[in-house]
Amino acid sequence: MAISIQISNRLKRSHVKPRNVDTQTTINLQSASRLFALPVEIRLQIYELVLSFYDAAAELGRMPIKNRLSILQTCRRVLHEAEAIYCSIHYFGSGPGVLEFDLILKAIGPRWRNALTSLTVRTSSPFEAVVVIKQLHALPNLKSCYFERQLSVRDLGISDWSLMAKWLQAELAKLEHLQEVKMITPEVSGELTDLEEKRREELRKLDAMLERG
Repeated sequence: MAISIQISNRLKRSHVKPRNVDTQTTINLQSASRLFALPVEIRLQIYELVLSFYDAAAELGRMPIKNRLSILQTCRRVLHEAEAIYCSIHYFGSGPGVLEFDLILKAIGPRWRNALTSLTVRTSSPFEAVVVIKQLHALPNLKSCYFERQLSVRDLGISDWSLMAKWLQAELAKLEHLQEVKMITPEVSGELTDLEEKRREELRKLDAMLERG
């Protein structure tokens, strides 16, 4: 099953700093490079400017738009310093197949897991949402998580969300590092019937239990 990443252009200022590593044994310091003669704060700003672009979709675990990310392929030191910035200034999302979310986390590697600050998850059921929430502890710097339902109030199994609301709430409460949680439901075209209006109000009350930020 294919898993995709959606990246929106809602960019935030990055405050990611490169990791501390044994540069003498793992990374060439590239002392002759003018880039690395600059203070690290200036280099991070350069990386952010270069990597702040809009990419509609990219396959998980692979570098999206190679020419845009070619800076990451120049040397190990640039990769080490700049890769986390790319993850921190973009909003990532998992497409269909959230039941394989654990495989997604393993595929992206520890640097990306530590750098991700925003995630959007497409889900068709509350059970899928629980599966994802249980694994968000693997993203220690995640600040925002959006759950995009695939069905509108006309077709959504609201009773399922109602039954699992307390379970969802309990799992989210364990993620104290999450500052923002939003539940997103597709808009309905045309006017709602009285029954649909009632369903929407019920869903809003359930979402209010889960959302924060």
